Amino acid sequence: MFDFQEENVHSTTTDEVRQHLADGRACLVRGPIGSGKSHAVREAVNGAVWVNIDSGRDRVPRFFVDLARQVDRGGDMLELVAQQQLGEATRLADELLGPRCLVVDRAERLGGNADLSWDDPLHALSTAQTTELTSWLCQRSHSPMVVVSRQALWTWSGSVAQIVHRRPKDWPLKLKQASGGYRDWKRLTKLIDKRPGGMTLARAVIPLTGASDFSQLLEQGARLADEGGAHQVLR
Repeated sequence: MFDFQEENVHSTTTDEVRQHLADGRACLVRGPIGSGKSHAVREAVNGAVWVNIDSGRDRVPRFFVDLARQVDRGGDMLELVAQQQLGEATRLADELLGPRCLVVDRAERLGGNADLSWDDPLHALSTAQTTELTSWLCQRSHSPMVVVSRQALWTWSGSVAQIVHRRPKDWPLKLKQASGGYRDWKRLTKLIDKRPGGMTLARAVIPLTGASDFSQLLEQGARLADEGGAHQVLR
């Protein structure tokens, strides 16, 4: 296995998030998919309660289940959710979170206008729950919270500070000598278009490959790049 060091390419977004939290303000970090938003936020906060928004109708109950796993007395909160007492559940959530930072990832799934016109009662219930959850999160603008989204959310306009995260223009890497020799990270980085998500996967996969396998992966990536499918190399 080899070792390498990666320079911080998210300093702007990371520093902005830290500053907002230090000032006691919540913030929304938005940017395109694969641009490294979540990575930048992880660099900015330690010990945060991290919750991903699901895409299904039960996104709100799942939000509270994820939250309950990371706080004391989470079962009490889930009991309130099960009884459809979201107002009481959110008040208890504020108490259980205390000074800890709450990170809400994939928040674009909470966006859009509430539509209660469907005849499907499950849709109406899900939409009402989503609206109530979003309202609670918006009210936490003066609490330590980071909302991460792929797009701008009209619901959050003016309620939290906005940070536009942009894909890094450079991905500088420093290599160390390893038992398998130097690996061509510069070339690999170029093949995956410096996508942080791809680099994360590369970190997990490449150390398990031999030198010949690594070379074959690069050759495969080069062929895919010529064919216009470079991003398939690390899927």
